[in-house]
Amino acid sequence: MVEIKISIPEKMHSLMKKYPKIDWNEVALNAIDKKLKDIQLLTDLKDRDEGEVAIARGDGIPLDEIIREMGLGKKAIKKITPKVKAKPKVNETKKTIKKKTHARKR
Repeated sequence: MVEIKISIPEKMHSLMKKYPKIDWNEVALNAIDKKLKDIQLLTDLKDRDEGEVAIARGDGIPLDEIIREMGLGKKAIKKITPKVKAKPKVNETKKTIKKKTHARKR
């Protein structure tokens, strides 16, 4: 394990002395660990958001291109590529809702 030296205000040190059973090294270690995890999480979220923005702009690499680069064939592309159902048109949805509502009234 590596040792580090920290400087703390005299007033804080006086308060720490009042609680000798507390492992202040452990407290500092936990605080540093938590801060590092928070920073890593924020970095990961920022990287993910930047990736999503790039994809939305069209800067992303298409999935089929990645699969080809990996040396997988067309069958793998079909298996891995998600099946996206087309959204119904607004008018079709309204007609369906009207039919269902009308059928319930009978």
